Amino acid sequence: MRRGRVLDNYQLVYISQGRGWYHETPEKRVEIKGGCMLTIPPYTWHSYYPDKKDGWQEYWIGFRGSHIDDRYNNGFFNRSKTIHKIGLREHVIDQYKEALEIAFKEKTGCQQVLASIANSILAYVIYYDSNDCSASNSGAEKIDRARSIMRENMLENITPEEVAERINMSYSWFRKTFKEYTNVSPAHYITQLKLQKAKLMLLNSQMSIKEIAFCLKYEDAAYFSAIFKKYVGCSPSEYKAACNG
Repeated sequence: MRRGRVLDNYQLVYISQGRGWYHETPEKRVEIKGGCMLTIPPYTWHSYYPDKKDGWQEYWIGFRGSHIDDRYNNGFFNRSKTIHKIGLREHVIDQYKEALEIAFKEKTGCQQVLASIANSILAYVIYYDSNDCSASNSGAEKIDRARSIMRENMLENITPEEVAERINMSYSWFRKTFKEYTNVSPAHYITQLKLQKAKLMLLNSQMSIKEIAFCLKYEDAAYFSAIFKKYVGCSPSEYKAACNG
């Protein structure tokens, strides 16, 4: 019999890529793939796990409150429908990342912000699920795939040319299309991802700036600090001091 769990809050679990399985009972197993969102109500037995061969990329947030209760009570969500096919949505992943960063800081008012982010994700689930938007247009879908590839491989020093090859686009066309959808170049987007990672490491680890630069595959600490200051507006040490002040 499959072991599961019962939690006292709502769970929003987003599988951005890969595949795996969801159990709503120990005996009933359903396959879930990249682009699926699980909305699991409190006090609901459940179990989910990635396929051993393919694996998956998972994002989750747990929360509770009157707003989500109202959405279930007013029929926006059905307790019997847990799996929602919303497609690959990079902006939804961004919201999970933002929630993680805010939760780590634990500053005054963070719970209200986290509740707002959870409600925003729920709104997108309703929109995409209601309008059958699981499959986006070809251009947007490829760009979202590219952004996901960049996010998962940014520490491998993946190049924009390699990303273009993975999604079967010429680099010139990929760069043009990517900028049309995101307003930044592919190289700039990879830099943004690295700086987001750097911020989390500065706030939540005891690593030195030199160690963080090495981890993020920058040439040296001075170059990393220069890039950080150019885009963030302050040095890494100033950012850490300001956030911990």
